[in-house]
Amino acid sequence: MRWRVLLIGSLLLNVIFAVVLLLSNRKLEQQFARATEDLRARILTNRPQPAIIVRRQSSSWREVESPDHATNIVRLRDIGSSVSTVRDTVATEANQPHVLERTTEIGAGERQLAGQLTGAVTVRFDAQSGSKVKIEGTSSIHDWDMNGNIIGGYLEADAKFPEAGTDKATASVVIPVRTLKSYAKTMDDVMQEAMTIATFPRIEYKLVSLKPKSNAGAKFEFDAVGALTVKGKTVTNTMPVTIEKLDGGKLKITGTTPLKMTDFGVPPPCPALAGGLIKTGDDIKVSIEWLVAPKAAAK
Repeated sequence: MRWRVLLIGSLLLNVIFAVVLLLSNRKLEQQFARATEDLRARILTNRPQPAIIVRRQSSSWREVESPDHATNIVRLRDIGSSVSTVRDTVATEANQPHVLERTTEIGAGERQLAGQLTGAVTVRFDAQSGSKVKIEGTSSIHDWDMNGNIIGGYLEADAKFPEAGTDKATASVVIPVRTLKSYAKTMDDVMQEAMTIATFPRIEYKLVSLKPKSNAGAKFEFDAVGALTVKGKTVTNTMPVTIEKLDGGKLKITGTTPLKMTDFGVPPPCPALAGGLIKTGDDIKVSIEWLVAPKAAAK
């Protein structure tokens, strides 16, 4: 009888121990699960998030329209417009007067793109040997002049230039100051010193617009408005010019314009050896004869 009581008591103790052990395991599993979730949440929180960039795509012409003709072309291409769309837009604007007025402001690269889209052909004329420049002035003892035979640069214009397409013409001209020579080296040195040749070695000219006047056969007359830079100072100048067509597609551009040296910060030069007795006039006359040829034919 006694052994039965002990057996039942032992079974009860085993059952109680098993229950306690089961409950303890469940609690540990719950704690482990919570710890795992916490760790996962921390990892996700601290993980670097990829940067998301929202790029707004312009699709309205009102949003990309610019008063500048060339900028319109670039912006149309930036928003993914087809070549036909750009061509139609350019063709439409080309019939508007305000576009023609702004054409001279378009750079060479943008002008070439616009020409390709509209079917226009732009020709580049490069400077040729045989060009001439002459500066004439006065002094208290006699008149003087300086001459040069180097005029560098280029002219870009429509293939029908100079008969047509003058509104699209652009030009950049460079004259090295050191190439201007007079009858005496002393005069050359005095002029180069007055023009500060060490700092400003070149005379530069940029065409702003070319306004037709008349034509007679192979000669065409214009008023050339340009920005003339001497000794680092730029002055807008209007010079009557004649453009003559020569053989091989070459052009001869001649013109004469009065200038004042002091407008460019150049003091009228006078030899130091003269002790100030020789006075040079401020007014001068500049004449050019510039030869250019189509780039393919340039020699």
